[in-house]
Amino acid sequence: MSSAPSDSSSPLQEPAKQSSPFAKQFREFILTHGLLTGVLLLALFSSTIALNKYGEIVGYRWLKDLKHVNPAASPKLKVKESQFIEAKTLKGTDAEKQRIREQLQELRVRATTHVSIMMYFYSRFFTSISIASCSSVIAGVSLFFISKGGWDSANRYVVNIFIVASGSAVYFGTMPVMYRQEQNVADNKSLYLQYVALENEALSYLATGENINNKQLELKRFIHYLDGQLAKTNQLAVGFDATQIPKYQEVYNNSQN
Repeated sequence: MSSAPSDSSSPLQEPAKQSSPFAKQFREFILTHGLLTGVLLLALFSSTIALNKYGEIVGYRWLKDLKHVNPAASPKLKVKESQFIEAKTLKGTDAEKQRIREQLQELRVRATTHVSIMMYFYSRFFTSISIASCSSVIAGVSLFFISKGGWDSANRYVVNIFIVASGSAVYFGTMPVMYRQEQNVADNKSLYLQYVALENEALSYLATGENINNKQLELKRFIHYLDGQLAKTNQLAVGFDATQIPKYQEVYNNSQN
C-alpha cells in the first residue's frame, strides 16, 4: 500500500523567507570587500609593529659601543671613578665630593633618557617613511589599472586596494611632520652628546684637577660650573605639530588635481 502524497501547499507550512536585495548586497560586501579590507589593515598593523622593532634593533646595534646606550644599565659610578673622588689629591669637603657623585650620576641618567627618546622617534620615523613609500607605490600601480578602463568598469578589488593604500600613504606620510620625528631625533641626539661631553669633562677634572683650559680649579667651582651646564641643557626635546593633521577637504582637493 502506497502512502498518500504530501500536500506541499498545506496552509500550515510557512513560506520560505526571501532576503531583501540590500541584505544580500551587504552580506556580499562583508564577505568580499570587508574581508579584503580587514586583511589589508591587519597586514599594515603587523608591518608597523615589525618595522618599529626592526628599527630599534638596528639603531641600538649601531650605538652599542657608545656610552649609556643601554637603558637598563646602572648610572652608579665605577670603582676607579670613585677612587678619583676619594683621592687625597682632590681637595674638597665630603659634601662637595658627594655632590660631584650626584652630578655624574645625573649626567648618565639624562644621557640614557635622551638615547631612549631618540631611538623611539628614530624607529617610528623609519617605519613611517618605509610604509608611506610602499603604500604610495601600491596606490600608484592600482591607479594605473583603474585608469585603463575607468572607475565604472574597474575591478572592485583593485579599487579597494587603492583606497586602503592611498589612506595609508597619506597617514604615514604625514606622521614624520605631525610628530616631528626627524627633529626630535636630532634634538635628543644633540642633548645626548652634550651630556656625554660633560661627563668626560668631569672625569678628566677628577683625574687631573684641571678644567678643559688646563687650569687648576677648586672642586666647588667646578661643581658650580656643572650645575650651570645642567641647567642650560635641562629639557625634554619632544615636540608635535598639530597643524599638520590631514584635513579631509585638502586631501580631496589634492586628489582632484
